[in-house]
Amino acid sequence: MEIPKTLIKYRFHLLILGLILFGIGWRLIPHIPNFAPIGAIAITAGMMLHWRKAVFIPLVIMIITDITIGLYSGFIWTWLSVAIIPLAGYLLRRLPQTWRISFGALGASLIFFIVSNFGVWVASGMYSHTLTGLIDCYVMALPFLRATLVSDLVFTATFITVFEYSATLLKTRTTHLLSVAKHA
Repeated sequence: MEIPKTLIKYRFHLLILGLILFGIGWRLIPHIPNFAPIGAIAITAGMMLHWRKAVFIPLVIMIITDITIGLYSGFIWTWLSVAIIPLAGYLLRRLPQTWRISFGALGASLIFFIVSNFGVWVASGMYSHTLTGLIDCYVMALPFLRATLVSDLVFTATFITVFEYSATLLKTRTTHLLSVAKHA
């Protein structure tokens, strides 16, 4: 099986496009609340790309889908949380795969939980603007954290495994193609 040179040349563009299309598609279909790949996409993008480029992937997904679904109060806090997550991924990129998956999924979930629920506390008017109100906000959001953690773990493990396997496959095939070309 020969891998076309174009595929090898544009592999990062295809990675970005694939993540964006998958994220948009998932957010637009009915799914379990907070069981979505956006945190995993953000953390994986940060691990695979420079964080400055990686930040735009989850933001593009959120902007397109939130405009389609409808903007809501406090959306800026959700967007802020998914913009911070790739930086965490970038910081984890040198860890072994198991640690990247574990810390990445946990980090993505916690960043989203802390930032987005802080935004709920600040912007929604559902909670008093006191320490007790902030604690109440986080306590009431705990049931949603479970689905976020599970989805981030499942999707982060899947994305990282697939991308590392693909990178190995591309490297092996490229090396094989180069050695065949030298002998031809």
